[in-house]
Amino acid sequence: MKGPALLALFAAAASAQNLPCSLSAVGDDVQVFACSGLKAQSGQILEILNRIAADKLDPASVIAKLADLPRGSGARSITLTDTQKTNLLTLAKMYPGQKIAIVYPLNDAAAAKTAVELTSILSEGKWLNPDGSAVAHPSEVAAEKPFIGIEVLLNSHDLEDRQLPKAAIPLTLTLEAMGYARHPASADDIPPGTIRLKVGTPP
Repeated sequence: MKGPALLALFAAAASAQNLPCSLSAVGDDVQVFACSGLKAQSGQILEILNRIAADKLDPASVIAKLADLPRGSGARSITLTDTQKTNLLTLAKMYPGQKIAIVYPLNDAAAAKTAVELTSILSEGKWLNPDGSAVAHPSEVAAEKPFIGIEVLLNSHDLEDRQLPKAAIPLTLTLEAMGYARHPASADDIPPGTIRLKVGTPP
């Protein structure tokens, strides 16, 4: 793929996702890009584009690799309002002893911030780790791609047999009302009666 076509592909992808860089002018052999808020990274961005063009790298492969990289501290985190925190705590206190496992992607500082906040709220509501100990901190897990929103996961058999933890549906509905969760999904490695929250960054 020639340089102009390669760069145009990146620009089109950025424009479609409302990202800070866009293709502002197109000529036969010249493309002009406009980026906002990236002054500090401009040198590195130029170096990346030159490397892609010079080495004739496949843009799709480069983008796929970028998706595997950990998000930096500048990534947005899910921010809970005081009202949302109060609603979650009120719900948690209605189901003391509920077993919970809160996880977030390895090296995702933004998701970790939200996971710690959720842990604190549910711990105050007397929720427990799967082993019955007090909830103290969330766990980092390896992830092939970033988590988006907050996903509620339940034991596969619990979901199939409709033997859900009592807090599962109220928690899902509360998170759904905040715009962060959908209906519960299942996983075979979750202990029966346990809720797992996969915490990511805003949808």
